[in-house]
Amino acid sequence: MSPTTVNASLERTMNMPNEEQPNVTNNGQEVKPEQAGNAEPKPEKQDDGKDYDKLTSELEKLKNRIGKEQHEKHVANDRIKELQAELDKYKQEQVDKNPEKKQDETAKQLEELKKKNEELNF
Repeated sequence: MSPTTVNASLERTMNMPNEEQPNVTNNGQEVKPEQAGNAEPKPEKQDDGKDYDKLTSELEKLKNRIGKEQHEKHVANDRIKELQAELDKYKQEQVDKNPEKKQDETAKQLEELKKKNEELNF
């Protein structure tokens, strides 16, 4: 073809509406005319809806599991506090029943406080 024939053919093609223009190949792949100038055509999107739904479902399950575990942790911590309070109350009752133990307990607490004070003043 002569250059004028090619130019005339190209001009006719360029004046056609996009849907009528012939597809041009780029590296063996068919691309739309509006993409013909690009070095590489954009890959077609795949339907990842199933993967997205699956990941979203897994995320929700993990969030629920974490929420349940945190709730159980709070409940366990509350129970520990209750049991510690009951134990302290029981110890105090035992000390109150036996005045000698009370003096011993007070002496132990005094020694512990002295040790802590020494450690802090170190």
